[in-house]
Amino acid sequence: MSKGSKVQTKWDTFAVKAFNEICVEEVLVHNRPQQCLNSVGYANLVRKFFESTIRPYDEQQMKNKWDVLKRKYTQWKTLNIRATGLGRDPVTGCIVATAEWWAEQNKLCLGVFILKMHHLSMRIK
Repeated sequence: MSKGSKVQTKWDTFAVKAFNEICVEEVLVHNRPQQCLNSVGYANLVRKFFESTIRPYDEQQMKNKWDVLKRKYTQWKTLNIRATGLGRDPVTGCIVATAEWWAEQNKLCLGVFILKMHHLSMRIK
């Protein structure tokens, strides 16, 4: 692959699961001193991710995915705090609330509306 070309990322369930598992490994070996991985952690993530998926994503693509998942997780946590007393769909685990409640939550934290129909597919073990 030439220096200027970059493979477009495709984050399907398989790739996200591999990404999450490798990130957990790197956190457990203390390669996340602050809010994100350090240079060793990202180098390991890029290498292990390629070994696992045969997808040659670079460090910046990995950082972007880290940021996206962190933002989604923060939104999910915030929404769950606000959803105290509301029901859950027994099949998906999604919050069951009125359209007005969802509209209000989306105003307060733009983007949470997607969580109305999609459950968090990667559960923390």
